[in-house]
Amino acid sequence: MANYTTIQRGSQGEDTKKWQKFLRAQGYNLAIDGIFGDETDKYTREYQSKNNLTVDGIVGEKTWAGYADYERRLFSTPTTPTATNTATNTAGTVGTGFEYKDFEYDDFNYDKTYTPPKDFEYDDFEYGDYQESDTVKAANQALQAHTAKKPGEYQSKWQSQLDDAINRILNREKFSYDFNGDALYQQYKDKYIQQGKMAMADTMGQAAAMTGGYGNSYAASAGNQAYQQSLQQLNDIVPELYKMAYDRYNQEGQDLYNQYGMLTDRENTDYGRYRDSVSDWQNERDYLTGRYDSERNFDYSKYTNDRNFEYGKWADDRNFEYGKWADDRNFNYNQFINDRNFEYDKYVNDRDFEYGKYSDDRGYAYNNYRDGIEDRQWEATFNEGVRQYNEQFEYQKGRDAIADSQWQKEFDEAMRQYNESMAFSKTQYNDSKKVSSGGGSYTGSSGSHSSNNGGSGGTGNTGNTGNTNNKNTGGVSGTIQSKASSFSNNDDLANYLDGLAASGVITESQADALYAENKTPEKVSLNKRSWTLVDDGGVNWLWGVDNNAVVKDQYGNTYKLGKLVDALVADGMSKSDAKAYVKKLQKQLGA
Repeated sequence: MANYTTIQRGSQGEDTKKWQKFLRAQGYNLAIDGIFGDETDKYTREYQSKNNLTVDGIVGEKTWAGYADYERRLFSTPTTPTATNTATNTAGTVGTGFEYKDFEYDDFNYDKTYTPPKDFEYDDFEYGDYQESDTVKAANQALQAHTAKKPGEYQSKWQSQLDDAINRILNREKFSYDFNGDALYQQYKDKYIQQGKMAMADTMGQAAAMTGGYGNSYAASAGNQAYQQSLQQLNDIVPELYKMAYDRYNQEGQDLYNQYGMLTDRENTDYGRYRDSVSDWQNERDYLTGRYDSERNFDYSKYTNDRNFEYGKWADDRNFEYGKWADDRNFNYNQFINDRNFEYDKYVNDRDFEYGKYSDDRGYAYNNYRDGIEDRQWEATFNEGVRQYNEQFEYQKGRDAIADSQWQKEFDEAMRQYNESMAFSKTQYNDSKKVSSGGGSYTGSSGSHSSNNGGSGGTGNTGNTGNTNNKNTGGVSGTIQSKASSFSNNDDLANYLDGLAASGVITESQADALYAENKTPEKVSLNKRSWTLVDDGGVNWLWGVDNNAVVKDQYGNTYKLGKLVDALVADGMSKSDAKAYVKKLQKQLGA
């Protein structure tokens, strides 16, 4: 592997550009600008994760190894395949590769160095620290004495009662109503049960009177219904009893809230008095603080004015001396930079001139190299396509033989089912005639069977006015439908359906319907179809995608580009036109 420097986020230069081109060839969409930024870092980490490398965004020796393999494949020179070795001489897999010496030019060298002057030196500014006056000290002492008189923490004498009240409110049991435990409900219950029994007795007596005084099931049913109607009145009174109990529960809760509100008012009154005493203390503290701040600020302002005046004189003197030192330093440095830039411009002009000549020579050599391998590339691809075509042809012959055998088995099974169906239909017809002559009743519906009990003349039998034969009812077996959908050739499909219709397995109309449902639409020729790239084959050459790339047409058919030439020739194109067509397609898909 060529020597490449380790690069990561923040790196810039040609190695970064090479790495970005490699990532682009792997399918990552990023700009090739030679700057290792956020986008390059993101795709580098994705590449490392995909290839089981340490995911750190750093392109070191192991990560560069992938680029080295890509570079070998990119510049490999295919050998001309022979008739006995077409399987291994695939395009782009063997060869020595394009080589050209690297551009060499001496680095810029400037032997003169800049010697800066010694650092600027000047004595630091000195002035005494601030000292408080006697007036400021007295104001501070008065403030500290008042601060010591701050009222203590508030002590509540109502807090325990408030806690007890709120505890009873928060822990109060949720409302529930059990009518069985309600005395009023029990009174109503006794009343309506008694009324129900009386109503039941009256109703049963009236019903018995209608039948000569004898009890009967109607009398019992009517009496029970009257009893249940009386009990329903008891159920209707339950919502009213529930509401009365709920109103009592809410009133008890309101009493607790009123008690808590009264205690809160007492607490607020005592706390207000405490806050008044604290407020008086704070007002006095604020006054003393203000007086202290005013005295101190006045005193400190006088100190800073005097210090600033002295600092201003010191700064003026220092700036004057620094200005003289800086002027001398800048003059000497600018002179050095101007001399170095003049020499560097001469160096760049000479180097660019030499590099232009080098680039022209290398480009000419590379174009000759690419022209030399293009024909060998196509020949290797063509031979591989022929081999794969012959292999697929032999495989398909075997598959066709299996399909023909399977079709014959399915046809024989369909005929067996048809014969069984006809025999069963005849048996049903004979049975129905016997049932009709026996005096029993017979009913049926198309496509279904049912049975009835006979009258006095005998017992009815299962009947069917329809016919289970698919030929007459319009139904087609799943086996025939599955077979019809498996044909890729419309002529084969038509022959299969005509044979079933001629044998009586299906009707002509069923055959027409199956043909219309399963026939293959006419397709346009290969050279007029639209293509999309499914797999680039792992290599994206400078002139387009590789011959191992897989493409798909609008019908869902897939081809390797190396075999598409043969398919185009079989579709009626000349070999030269087919190669030109695929070459153009390679460039389009590799753009």
